[in-house]
Amino acid sequence: MMADKNEFLRLVEGQLNEMRTSIRALQKKLENTQGPEKTDLALRLDSLEKRYRYGVERWQDLSETSENVWDGLQDELEAFWHQLTTP
Repeated sequence: MMADKNEFLRLVEGQLNEMRTSIRALQKKLENTQGPEKTDLALRLDSLEKRYRYGVERWQDLSETSENVWDGLQDELEAFWHQLTTP
Protein backbone atom coordinates (compact mmCIF):
# COMPACT_ATOMS: atom_id res chain seq x y z
CA MET A 1 0.00 0.00 0.00
CA MET A 2 1.19 3.50 -0.63
CA ALA A 3 2.37 5.55 2.31
CA ASP A 4 1.98 8.99 0.74
CA LYS A 5 -1.14 10.63 2.11
CA ASN A 6 -1.91 12.84 -0.90
CA GLU A 7 -1.45 10.00 -3.38
CA PHE A 8 -3.73 7.72 -1.38
CA LEU A 9 -6.40 10.41 -1.03
CA ARG A 10 -6.29 11.02 -4.81
CA LEU A 11 -6.75 7.29 -5.45
CA VAL A 12 -9.68 7.12 -3.06
CA GLU A 13 -11.23 10.20 -4.64
CA GLY A 14 -10.92 8.58 -8.07
CA GLN A 15 -12.56 5.40 -6.79
CA LEU A 16 -15.37 7.42 -5.22
CA ASN A 17 -15.95 9.22 -8.54
CA GLU A 18 -16.19 5.85 -10.30
CA MET A 19 -18.63 4.63 -7.67
CA ARG A 20 -20.76 7.77 -8.07
CA THR A 21 -20.90 7.18 -11.83
CA SER A 22 -21.91 3.55 -11.26
CA ILE A 23 -24.61 4.64 -8.81
CA ARG A 24 -26.10 7.01 -11.39
CA ALA A 25 -26.02 4.30 -14.05
CA LEU A 26 -27.73 1.80 -11.75
CA GLN A 27 -30.37 4.37 -10.80
CA LYS A 28 -31.20 4.96 -14.47
CA LYS A 29 -31.26 1.25 -15.21
CA LEU A 30 -33.47 0.64 -12.19
CA GLU A 31 -36.03 3.17 -13.49
CA ASN A 32 -36.44 1.14 -16.68
CA THR A 33 -36.41 -2.37 -15.20
CA GLN A 34 -39.25 -4.58 -14.04
CA GLY A 35 -39.62 -7.91 -12.27
CA PRO A 36 -36.99 -9.89 -10.40
CA GLU A 37 -34.13 -8.04 -12.08
CA LYS A 38 -35.39 -4.82 -10.49
CA THR A 39 -35.05 -6.34 -7.02
CA ASP A 40 -31.50 -7.48 -7.78
CA LEU A 41 -30.58 -4.04 -9.12
CA ALA A 42 -32.10 -2.34 -6.08
CA LEU A 43 -30.02 -4.51 -3.75
CA ARG A 44 -26.84 -3.81 -5.73
CA LEU A 45 -27.61 -0.09 -5.71
CA ASP A 46 -28.21 -0.09 -1.97
CA SER A 47 -24.93 -1.89 -1.33
CA LEU A 48 -22.98 0.46 -3.60
CA GLU A 49 -24.55 3.55 -2.02
CA LYS A 50 -23.59 2.32 1.46
CA ARG A 51 -20.00 1.66 0.38
CA TYR A 52 -19.90 5.09 -1.28
CA ARG A 53 -21.14 6.89 1.85
CA TYR A 54 -18.65 4.98 3.98
CA GLY A 55 -15.88 5.91 1.54
CA VAL A 56 -16.79 9.60 1.59
CA GLU A 57 -16.85 9.66 5.39
CA ARG A 58 -13.49 7.89 5.66
CA TRP A 59 -11.98 10.13 2.97
CA GLN A 60 -13.03 13.18 4.95
CA ASP A 61 -11.60 11.72 8.17
CA LEU A 62 -8.33 10.75 6.51
CA SER A 63 -7.91 14.09 4.79
CA GLU A 64 -7.88 15.71 8.24
CA THR A 65 -5.33 13.25 9.64
CA SER A 66 -1.91 14.65 10.47
CA GLU A 67 1.20 13.24 8.80
CA ASN A 68 2.39 11.90 12.18
CA VAL A 69 -0.74 9.80 12.59
CA TRP A 70 -0.84 8.83 8.90
CA ASP A 71 2.28 6.67 9.14
CA GLY A 72 0.67 4.47 11.80
CA LEU A 73 -2.48 3.83 9.77
CA GLN A 74 -1.09 1.58 7.02
CA ASP A 75 -2.98 -1.58 8.06
CA GLU A 76 -6.20 0.37 8.48
CA LEU A 77 -5.68 2.04 5.09
CA GLU A 78 -5.25 -1.31 3.38
CA ALA A 79 -8.46 -2.60 4.97
CA PHE A 80 -10.31 0.56 3.95
CA TRP A 81 -9.07 0.30 0.35
CA HIS A 82 -10.18 -3.34 0.22
CA GLN A 83 -13.67 -2.44 1.51
CA LEU A 84 -13.93 0.38 -0.99
CA THR A 85 -12.85 -1.61 -4.03
CA THR A 86 -14.42 -5.01 -3.34
CA PRO A 87 -18.09 -5.36 -4.33
